[in-house]
Amino acid sequence: MSIKDPSPIGYRPLSEIKEVSEESQFKTFKQQVELNGKKLTVTLFYPKTSKIDPSLAKGHMEVQIAKMLEVAKAAGMGSKEEPGLRKLTFEKAEGKERVFGEYQEGKTTVRKNVLDHLRSQRDENGIEAKEKEKIIDQIHTIKKTIRQLSLTLPATSERPSPSGSTPPIDTETPISKTQVPSSAGNEDEEDDEEILQGFKRGDPVFFSDSQDEEDDYQDDYDSRSEQRTRTLNGEVEIGDRPPSVKGKEKDTRRDEDFGFEKTSEISSSSGLRGIDSSSQTKRVQKNVSFEESAKEALSLQHELEQNKLDALEALLKNYSESLEKLDSASRDKTTTSRDIKEIRSILNEYSALLKSDTDQKNAAVFKNLESALANVNRQYNKVVDQRKELEATKGDPKEIEELKDQENKYLNEVHRLNQAAGNLSLTTSQLAKVKGQAMAYIAVVEKKMDLMERKYELEEKPSLGPWQRFQLSKINKELGKAPSNESLESFKQGLLSEMTVDKLSSPYSASKAKEENQYPKELEFGRSHLNVALSTPANWTNIYSAFSKLSRSGRLYTSSTVNESLNVGYQGGVPAGVRNKKGYRERAANLFKTTSYLFDEDPDSKIGRTVSFRGGQFPTPKAAKEALTEMLKENPEATNIHINALLTPMITLPVKGKPDRRLLAEHKASITTALNEMIKEAYEREDEDGQERLEKVRDQLVFTNFGVNEGAVGELKVLMRKMRLGWHTSIGLYTNQGAQKFNANLRQKFNALGIEKPIEGKTAFDKSDLQFLGNLGAIVQVGQEMEAIWARNDYADAKMGHNQFKMPALWKAMDALTGTICYTDCMSGKDRTGEVESAAKHYLDEAHMNMNDRKLELQKQYRAYTEELDKEEPPEDFPQLLGNWGAIRAARNNKWKNAETLLTNPMHTKEELEDLFHIFKSDPDELGPRYADLLELKVKDAKQALGLEDEKGVLLKDKGKFSQAARVFGQNTMGIPETVPLRDTNAHLFPDVTSETIYGKQVSPGLRPALPKEVRDRLAERQREAINRRISVLSGSLAITQVNTSLPGFKIKGGEPLSRFSSGFDRDYVYSQLLFGLDEKLDAEDVAKRFAEDTGLYELSDAEAEEFKFQIEDIHNGPKTYLEKLAAFLEVIKAVEEAKTATFSPKAKVKA
Repeated sequence: MSIKDPSPIGYRPLSEIKEVSEESQFKTFKQQVELNGKKLTVTLFYPKTSKIDPSLAKGHMEVQIAKMLEVAKAAGMGSKEEPGLRKLTFEKAEGKERVFGEYQEGKTTVRKNVLDHLRSQRDENGIEAKEKEKIIDQIHTIKKTIRQLSLTLPATSERPSPSGSTPPIDTETPISKTQVPSSAGNEDEEDDEEILQGFKRGDPVFFSDSQDEEDDYQDDYDSRSEQRTRTLNGEVEIGDRPPSVKGKEKDTRRDEDFGFEKTSEISSSSGLRGIDSSSQTKRVQKNVSFEESAKEALSLQHELEQNKLDALEALLKNYSESLEKLDSASRDKTTTSRDIKEIRSILNEYSALLKSDTDQKNAAVFKNLESALANVNRQYNKVVDQRKELEATKGDPKEIEELKDQENKYLNEVHRLNQAAGNLSLTTSQLAKVKGQAMAYIAVVEKKMDLMERKYELEEKPSLGPWQRFQLSKINKELGKAPSNESLESFKQGLLSEMTVDKLSSPYSASKAKEENQYPKELEFGRSHLNVALSTPANWTNIYSAFSKLSRSGRLYTSSTVNESLNVGYQGGVPAGVRNKKGYRERAANLFKTTSYLFDEDPDSKIGRTVSFRGGQFPTPKAAKEALTEMLKENPEATNIHINALLTPMITLPVKGKPDRRLLAEHKASITTALNEMIKEAYEREDEDGQERLEKVRDQLVFTNFGVNEGAVGELKVLMRKMRLGWHTSIGLYTNQGAQKFNANLRQKFNALGIEKPIEGKTAFDKSDLQFLGNLGAIVQVGQEMEAIWARNDYADAKMGHNQFKMPALWKAMDALTGTICYTDCMSGKDRTGEVESAAKHYLDEAHMNMNDRKLELQKQYRAYTEELDKEEPPEDFPQLLGNWGAIRAARNNKWKNAETLLTNPMHTKEELEDLFHIFKSDPDELGPRYADLLELKVKDAKQALGLEDEKGVLLKDKGKFSQAARVFGQNTMGIPETVPLRDTNAHLFPDVTSETIYGKQVSPGLRPALPKEVRDRLAERQREAINRRISVLSGSLAITQVNTSLPGFKIKGGEPLSRFSSGFDRDYVYSQLLFGLDEKLDAEDVAKRFAEDTGLYELSDAEAEEFKFQIEDIHNGPKTYLEKLAAFLEVIKAVEEAKTATFSPKAKVKA
């Protein structure tokens, strides 16, 4: 029911709504209404301090009745024409909340649990499939509608918590521990408890007959608290929430009955109190079941989002209160510009506290989410390990099949968890509109404040000249265009009603999302100040994401990412759109620190933890200095920084007003100037160590630029020809020089290794050495991929590997593997940067998952050898006079045991560990020297593989000098030298741990009905990587775009290469499955279902998904020839690729 037109069908008020005077802390309204001849009395309660008038209360009442009517209809108690509301009650039964309805069985009226009644019908024998599906839909509709209704009820206060802390921000905000969509399967009892938790915030909802009117006022008011306020340089009231609907029965429930937790408190003297993260949410325990952990993880995923929605709701209400203050100020003749500044100052402080509070809460929630996902990983991997063990020992085939079934069941639940988290980020998410329109509302208030401040500044002058009088007149005219408070309040209430995670249940279609995400016409007045609204601190909360990924060996890992906004403070963030504007030029725009890592069964293990930075181009040295200072803080020892720029510096005139060539030069100059200033400051404060470090940073700085948008990679047509623009400037002026510095830095890292006698510990063999050696295989394989792309100039070709982001993404991955600080940027730090960051995360996750799998295999082998050593019997000729054999054996084996970290380093092969074991058994004293020899050989092999075998060798060859002239036509890398790639030199000597090379042997299903196992395995591996690659894109970058523009989505256009890269499935793999379905004459419905799973159609709207499934069924069963069917299948696959990629694109016009 729309907020703008809430009145239910058949609704008629029987009396005017009236405020009732009561001796309580509540403002009370009541009204008699009629629904198709059924008379009801409704009573509404508001906090005593709220400024609700009867007209607004009337609107709320209509909304509440409309929502209750939907519940009744969904429960089968009636329709809009015959509501039957009194047949429906909500109450506590058997310790849990239940919804009860009255049903006729013959002449008898029977009272039943509504959901239990429907489930019994669903489970009846002989029920038709369509009828069963209808009942299932009805159950889900009831749950969803009840949940939506629950979110309009007020929060109770005095919720007990073991921590003793109290609720955060404001008492108006609905606080629900779990607000999640219903789970799959038959966990009905648990589902009900979660779904109905919203009702635990207050009294049950009943409708009373008209004659019971007087009794309504005797209900228990004491269970509700007074509205909380807080003071920040004066009292700031939080806006009003929708009221509760109350009936005649008194509720004696206490908050203790529902297990609510308090969080933090707003104090009138101290503002927001800090949050104890250890008691914020219940820490998930180990050894709980897979199902319980998955359910907890789903709840916590939604809690992360709900916390941000709660903060946004509180911010909206605070801006609403400020709007009232502005209107009051406009009527007060004594108001000055200082008063307006004070309102703005209070808003900014409150917003900053909201950000801090939300970040603390979500850090605690995320910790528990990771613990729950670790339990999921543990249970899944346990089943996988058992199955592999049985297969290796030729175990019971029946038991193996049972384990496979269990594995698939768990994996389906894992996919559901990924879906729930991923749909948060899609541009078609229903919440994207809500967040965007909240910023549009705030922009209206910001513009009114701006205009009023300028107005009072002019009026405060003793006299005005002609131009100033003209300005004043123009300001007054503009203020007259502002939307009315009534329309703004109505808009705000509509937004508040939609701020629920239920909006995640199903994405919009692309066309619907485009329609919904248009800038609200009624808020057009504030569009000019959208960037000001986006700068508010509460918009820059940290972004947490955790997704499940499968490694090549089939182990389950969690990929965690934390994007932390930097230097926000009370002044707010710097959205990309104001990066070069007055007042913002001196600050780093859109500056984020990204921490990324994996874990399997221990959330504290943080496998492959990397920290990098991202943001916009630096228009001034001060902006660069701010960012460089943050980077150097991260690692006090680091002297290597890579600036990974992504602009398209055409020599021709700027396209669409984007002068990337000038910006790139400005960017590098700002960094160089900033470093020189920092060196000078260190010299002046006599900080010799700091000065020396900064000089190394400046001299070793690697600055590269790779264009990645359609104009750079051959996906932009000019005069019917595809062009690749800007490469002569990028390579000739920037990247070639950066490549040579990179070569020198890489050689320096190899030379710094202390590998002479690592086991004896006689040389400097520190943690960084171990980390570098552990990454050695990945460094070789990533380096060779980079070198091949560089040698052949394939960085300019999107079709090579269907990946236009490959070179800067691989370079960023190499930075992480070698301990180099990386800052990735484009003009704004969102679209191009987001794609490259996501691609780099995929490369790194694949490498670290596979390296950890290697380490686990080596550890298993090492433990077997250790057990063998510990059980070794003394030699037959062992002389007793040497002492006790057990003590001698233990002393001998200590050297072996102390070397575990080195011996199980993932750069080693199983064969190498086996050789070392036999060496140790023969002569323990030989282990150290022989391992040192092996290590020296491994490093030598790696250096040779990377072209560093002699002092003049390099990985990325110098491309020399060449013409910088723009080549508008023809091949746009023409004249840039190419060389023969190193490809696979010694790379085979290291375990294969990285993503599949784009230069490997191509496999395709072709027209063969039966594919060789090798081809099937490679296609399945490519499908796994495609799924993981899409997950990486969903890990925060899209949300950063929304922070900057109010809507998520990458504004990068592309053709088929981008669609294949972003779809989340491998085209050839899906094609082979459809071909298999034809050859095996499988049922069309089963083929379509498998197609939906393989392509991830759940990320599209229900209508889009059903349409694609229908097309597959139609082709499969249709009269076309075999070859025609294959061609038709391919067209559907391409259409799905485009549809999936569209979920990453903004659905409305946005400006940076």
